[in-house]
Amino acid sequence: MKTRDRVFSIVCTLALLVCLLFSYEYVVSNTQHDCPGKDCTVCVQLEAAVHFISSIKILPMLSFIAIVLCVFTRIYAASERSACVRNTLVLLKVELLN
Repeated sequence: MKTRDRVFSIVCTLALLVCLLFSYEYVVSNTQHDCPGKDCTVCVQLEAAVHFISSIKILPMLSFIAIVLCVFTRIYAASERSACVRNTLVLLKVELLN
């Protein structure tokens, strides 16, 4: 993997983690707010934060499935490569003289 791709994936992971932690902190700190009733902006933001947290919960499962598929694909490709190698004259570097 290229260094640029690795840095990009680390930055994206950190950004996602920071957003998740700030959402949890916002929900915990504003759960006991003084709600005026209808059209409360804090309640709307709390709902958005809870929705974000609940939508993020599926990402670890999807990541795990992707990792498992990558590992099995790599294992399968390695086994196919070793199974397909046949001893031919070219691979054995046999010189054919007439």
